[in-house]
Amino acid sequence: MLLGLLSAGLSTLEGLIQSLSTTITADLIGHLTGNRLGDGEQRLRRLAWLNKGIIVALAAVSILWSYDQLLHPNLSVAILAQNGVYAFFSAAFVPVLFCIFFKNTPVRAVAAASVTAVVVHFAVYYGDLRPTRAARCATRQWPRHWRY
Repeated sequence: MLLGLLSAGLSTLEGLIQSLSTTITADLIGHLTGNRLGDGEQRLRRLAWLNKGIIVALAAVSILWSYDQLLHPNLSVAILAQNGVYAFFSAAFVPVLFCIFFKNTPVRAVAAASVTAVVVHFAVYYGDLRPTRAARCATRQWPRHWRY
């Protein structure tokens, strides 16, 4: 059972690395470079090589981060995967919604909504912006570690 759980976890992480590298290559680099990578088959070959390089870079970052977590455990890998999936969902929700229900929506509006969703997601998560904190700020009931 333990090996099954381990293989399921590794499969999920491998899928995240593959999808992240493809997103970086196809959606970011592919669109930002325009025709500078060539045309047709030449462009596809160059994007494929870039994708392989990005996979290697992501693997190196993953290895270094994992090693650091082994030496100084302060974060759960499950939190990273969960946080990334929620951020991806928040970024993808508006484009999918607008694509299904609305026609002729400006691309800039949908892109701005996606960027805003990701910024808000990480601000709420890492900035610890919760209703309880807002209520304490309004009534000036500061936690002990906030006092000067």
